[in-house]
Amino acid sequence: MKIIDIGICIDNKDPRGFGRIRARNTEEQDSVRANAIPVWEQWTKDDPFVYSPFLPNHINIIPQVEQAVKIIRYDDTKALQNQEYIPGPYTTPHNFTYQNELSQLTETSLGQRGEKTPAIKSFTGDKKVFDDGFLRPESVGSLPKIEDVGISGNYGSDIILTEHGVQLRAGKLIDKSGATKKQREDLELYPMYSKKHSKLSLKKFPTTVKLDKKVIEETTIPSVEIKHVFEYDLDSLTSPSLLTYTLYRIERAEGDRYKSDVFTINTELNSETSKLIYSETITLTSPTTSEKLQEAYIQIRDFISKLDRDKMNVTVASLNDEYAHPIYFRPKNNLRIQPNSKSFLENVTYLDKTNGFGFLYSQNSADIQPVTKRVEVPYLRKISETDQSFAAITADQIMYLSTSSSGTDGKQVDFGALNKYEYTQEDYVMRILPNTFSTVRGEKLIEILDLMTLILLNHVHGIVTPPKYFQSTMDELKRLISRAKQDMVNASIRIN
Repeated sequence: MKIIDIGICIDNKDPRGFGRIRARNTEEQDSVRANAIPVWEQWTKDDPFVYSPFLPNHINIIPQVEQAVKIIRYDDTKALQNQEYIPGPYTTPHNFTYQNELSQLTETSLGQRGEKTPAIKSFTGDKKVFDDGFLRPESVGSLPKIEDVGISGNYGSDIILTEHGVQLRAGKLIDKSGATKKQREDLELYPMYSKKHSKLSLKKFPTTVKLDKKVIEETTIPSVEIKHVFEYDLDSLTSPSLLTYTLYRIERAEGDRYKSDVFTINTELNSETSKLIYSETITLTSPTTSEKLQEAYIQIRDFISKLDRDKMNVTVASLNDEYAHPIYFRPKNNLRIQPNSKSFLENVTYLDKTNGFGFLYSQNSADIQPVTKRVEVPYLRKISETDQSFAAITADQIMYLSTSSSGTDGKQVDFGALNKYEYTQEDYVMRILPNTFSTVRGEKLIEILDLMTLILLNHVHGIVTPPKYFQSTMDELKRLISRAKQDMVNASIRIN
């Protein structure tokens, strides 16, 4: 016996505030229902289109007009009495306000005309997914996780109950009014997490920890600026005759372009920061093609060896009396794209550099030697088996307001003038912010007090001479005082 139907909300403004709605049944004609009772008035107990909320009134979820609802009757033989509704179904988990009957029914057998929404998560392992199975990175964190309990608003707000934690989030999704056209289109289908939102976070952890520091040995490869780039080219691998050398000096740094850990065989030289300082074309004289190829890669290796082991003017008299290091050698693109170039470049090896290219750090070492140093790093040290709890409020502006505060220096929040349902933006900016005070960062205040105490305890003077202070201490105090407004006061956290 069928007791659940699909209906469409036609009015949600219950004059008695019970959360009732008026709805039409999708499987019957409105005129039949309207004529089933001889005399009735809208919103009375005799109104055949009135449905009470199935959920208790403590949970206030009222559908929008034109949204689908599930209609429930206790006895289908009395189809005009004791009717209740549950909002839904819905086809996106984040944008309930946007949905209407047409889109809501797409995932049901009644949704013949609706367009199916795309998946937002994947758990099959055959797609690239992000945290919690989301298919798009901007969706991560936007919805309650599978293992948690969530209560979601119509759009952008929710309460999440995690293990030993509660999150109350407002404005978690990108605001539609300020979104781009593309974002607005995507927001109808995908939840997109907003960097700006307000959040109250409560959490307890099983043990108590504190932030501490420890010294570890850290081994790194330093990054240095490349000083010269040597490039070579061969006119043809099938009938070689000309071998070309070019040597460039890096005139000045350009971001990370010429850093040893960034520069590669594909990095382009910038003519404004590099300069051609040597070029030479050599005619190969060996009788056969194979011998010419051998002659070419031997000459290339010899030239690299001289650049590496000798000063540059030993290699070529016109160059500077200095080492070329750090240097990078590589074939020009013309050589690399020729057929069979791989087999030729495999012969252009030097030290541990293979396939015709590589970085040479110094005449003593082809590679930069690792540096091991002792560094201080933060870590969480357990100090007790007792559990530890935290509470945090996150927002652009945070206010701690007391209704019993009498106000100070003429500043007083007029609570009676504030919106009684929900503080508006005008309330915050016009009536609260101007009548509150900035909070103080205690550590920065103590820093100044410690320095003032040091000055008072360490000054020297004779019996009849004025006090003498250490100039460095006075300079530091002046610096702290000059920055007190920025460092000590936090204007974004307000109290009244």
